[in-house]
Amino acid sequence: MNKETNLTPTTFENVLQMGKSQDKENHIVALNIIENIDFKDNLSYILLLKKNSNIDGESWKEYSPKVTESLDKLGIPYSKSPTYKQMLQILVEQKAPVEDLNFFCTMFSKELTTSVKNLGYDYIDDLDITIKINHNGKTVCVNKTESAGKK
Repeated sequence: MNKETNLTPTTFENVLQMGKSQDKENHIVALNIIENIDFKDNLSYILLLKKNSNIDGESWKEYSPKVTESLDKLGIPYSKSPTYKQMLQILVEQKAPVEDLNFFCTMFSKELTTSVKNLGYDYIDDLDITIKINHNGKTVCVNKTESAGKK
C-alpha cells in the first residue's frame, strides 16, 4: 500500500485480524500497512485499530513511528488505548467524512453488542442498537444495527 491507498471496511477487518493475532509478525505487517497510508484519510481506521488490536505500544512506536507521532499530537500516547468518546471527539474535530463517522458508529455498536454478551446476556437472541451521536447540538452519526445479536 502507498500514501494514495485508503483502507476500506473490508481491508480494515483484515488488518484488524492481523493486529488481534498473537503473532508478532502479523503485528509488524499491520503496522507497516498503517504507516504507509494517508493518516488523515484513514484516521477512523487507525483509531479503531489502536483501540481494538493487541499490538503493544512499543511496537506502535517502533514500526509505525509517524502514525504514533501523529496520534500523540491528537492526545493519544503510544502506550494508551483511546476511548470511544476520545475517538469520536478527534474524528469530529478533524472533520472526518460522514462515511468514517458511520463506520465508527458501526464498530461502536458491535462493541456494545459484544460487551452485553460478555456480561452474561448471551441468551439474548436479538439485540438492535440505535446510536445517534450529537456533538455541539449537531447529529454527527446515526447507526442502527439489525439483529446484531442473532446467532
